[in-house]
Amino acid sequence: MQGTRFTSEEIAACITRSGDTCLLIAPGVDAIVAQALCKRARRAQKPKKARVIIDGSHHAERSGYGETATWRELMCETDLRALPGTRMGLLVTDHAAWLFAPRAGKLDGREEGGLSAVLLEADVAPARELFERISGQAGGEKQREDGATTEAPAFQVLQPESDDGGPEPRANAEALTSDDVEKAEDAIRQHPPRDYAQEREVTVYTSFVGYIELRLVGAQLGKEVRLKIPNQLVERGLGEDEMRKRINENVRIRLDEDVDTGVREVDERLKAIRALYTRQLGEPHGRIYRKRQRPELERHFKDLRLEIERANMALGSTFEAAVKTQLDGLAATYATQSVADDHLLNEEDIRRLLKSAWHEAGASRPREVKLEVTFKDLTWQTLQDRGLRRRIVEQFPDLQGTTLYREYQAHTPSS
Repeated sequence: MQGTRFTSEEIAACITRSGDTCLLIAPGVDAIVAQALCKRARRAQKPKKARVIIDGSHHAERSGYGETATWRELMCETDLRALPGTRMGLLVTDHAAWLFAPRAGKLDGREEGGLSAVLLEADVAPARELFERISGQAGGEKQREDGATTEAPAFQVLQPESDDGGPEPRANAEALTSDDVEKAEDAIRQHPPRDYAQEREVTVYTSFVGYIELRLVGAQLGKEVRLKIPNQLVERGLGEDEMRKRINENVRIRLDEDVDTGVREVDERLKAIRALYTRQLGEPHGRIYRKRQRPELERHFKDLRLEIERANMALGSTFEAAVKTQLDGLAATYATQSVADDHLLNEEDIRRLLKSAWHEAGASRPREVKLEVTFKDLTWQTLQDRGLRRRIVEQFPDLQGTTLYREYQAHTPSS
């Protein structure tokens, strides 16, 4: 038993030299191996049909294991069977056997030499037994030298137990049908395989500038909230002109003068960051920044978020205090008014009713400030816009004479 390199060309050469026995297991068969199998079948002295087991689905070709285009001819010239999920490789001839690792050509484009197979020269019987077991035909009869037939000993393979304690289902390759071939060919036609081995070596780019969006969310409170008056209070004060101005079925609650969000300084710092690090290009592009300055920007944003966090801790209590002042004032005003059959409502009762109405109307109001930062890349098409390139250079003169981006290979062939 020895290690060896096993390419499609070497597999084809072994098939060409094979005698009556040719057993092949692989995820798929490419044109080189398929041609060798068909030539073997057309020899003047007809050998036994080669027996071939493949994955039998378009998924194998998508990874680079063979080609579905070879299946139709192989169905005529060989005993072609499918075992979904096949990823191992085994080739058995009259006097030798190879256990090999098929290469996923569309995932790994390397062609360097290396051990990819084990050559079994001493005794190929175990390899034949393994093939029979995988094909689902183990345990059949075989002929002795004296012409008598005996039951072939089963190849011993330990089967893992399933979750319920019973043995797992054994492999059983099934004949590939025309419907199977048509489905695979149709899938390949509709969605051709991508050659990732090549795509990983294409030239990519990174731009020197990028888009940036900066927002302080919740930094400003609305000028007023309209509070729905509880039904028990709607009739109060309807005869009073001053109250009539304030009350119908809702009342205005003003908070903008009483509540300081605590982020005026943050807003000023954010304006300074915009001026120092970003440039406005106008619609539809917005602001841009130099990518090399992003680490500095991230440090500034970290400091700002800490400051905002401290402001938010104080904002909650300030907000609630302002709401309480407004509602207490309304309760006191309502308590001075009276209507028939409403003598049971005192000032505390009215305050409780207004507070309940506020929670329904005002609970969803913003209670904290957040800094939102969004970085975006410029697309390749955008970087080819001459007008935009000119505007970027006007904002960042040191980029004059550059392409505004750097090109490099995403991966090298030996990666």
